[in-house]
Amino acid sequence: MAKLKHSRWCCLVLILMVCAGAQAQITDLANGDRGQTAVAPRQAADTWERADIETVRLPPSVFAGLSPDVVADLDREGCTIPQPWRTVEPANVVRGRFMGSGRMDVAVLCSVKRVSSIRVYRGGSTNDVAVLNPVPDRGFLQNVGRGEIGFSRAIYVADPEYIRSQQAAYGAPEPPSMDHDGIIDAFSEKASIVWYWHDQEWLRLRGND
Repeated sequence: MAKLKHSRWCCLVLILMVCAGAQAQITDLANGDRGQTAVAPRQAADTWERADIETVRLPPSVFAGLSPDVVADLDREGCTIPQPWRTVEPANVVRGRFMGSGRMDVAVLCSVKRVSSIRVYRGGSTNDVAVLNPVPDRGFLQNVGRGEIGFSRAIYVADPEYIRSQQAAYGAPEPPSMDHDGIIDAFSEKASIVWYWHDQEWLRLRGND
């Protein structure tokens, strides 16, 4: 009788162990499925985050054409100058007559804590600086082929002829005064806008779509 009770007890323990193991396996599988579902978007997010961090951002001192005063101002603001992917020469510093026809101004794409804005130095002076269109750098990342992600924000000079042609192409009115340059703010290979100084304010005009 004692042996029979002992056998029954052993069987009961064995059954409980098997059930517990099966339940653990089911739980692991369920957790594994949820983990795999969560891992994919997290990995994708990490890829874009890494691309943002690895975007080349040059110190202002690299740009020999910038005056010492402008370099010092950019340094004080914590600016670095982000570079479009596969850029060979330093980019995103341009010169033009952006705030009138009488003097040459400087525009710089300034990235601070991975948020970029266009800083416009009137006549190259640090006493009169406009700040345009701050946007997180990540918003200008795109797939550039072969699994690469590249930063694609760039600024250029828009002369009056270009501005007139773009406004006409899209049936948009042009500003009454068209005697100086604008600043093209481009998401390369996608779209652009033009910033144009008129009547003491910056107008947002049509660029390329």
